[in-house]
Amino acid sequence: MPASPIIEIKNLSAGYDNRTVLHDINLTIYERDFLGIIGPNGGGKTTLIKCILGLLKPTTGEILYHSCPPSPSEIANCQLSTVNCQLSMGYLPSTAAST
Repeated sequence: MPASPIIEIKNLSAGYDNRTVLHDINLTIYERDFLGIIGPNGGGKTTLIKCILGLLKPTTGEILYHSCPPSPSEIANCQLSTVNCQLSMGYLPSTAAST
C-alpha cells in the first residue's frame, strides 16, 4: 500500500511586511518521511515552518493536512486524526548561543 500524504503544500507564497520570502512553494510530505529543511539565512526556512504550523498565514496557496484544509470549519468535517496531527506538531525556535 503506497504511503499517503500527511502534508501537502500547493503554490504557497508568504512573507512579512510586504516582502515575499517564499514564492510558489510546492511540497508533499508522506507518512514515514524524514525531512530536513536547509538553506541560507533569510532563505525562508522558519517562514515555511510557521506556515505549516498555522503561525503565519500564507499570502497565496494552501496547506492540506491529510487532504483537509486547516480552517476550523473544515477541520470539524475531517477525521479526528487530522486534528490530532495538526495539534501534535510543535515549534521550538532557537538562536545561536553567545560565548
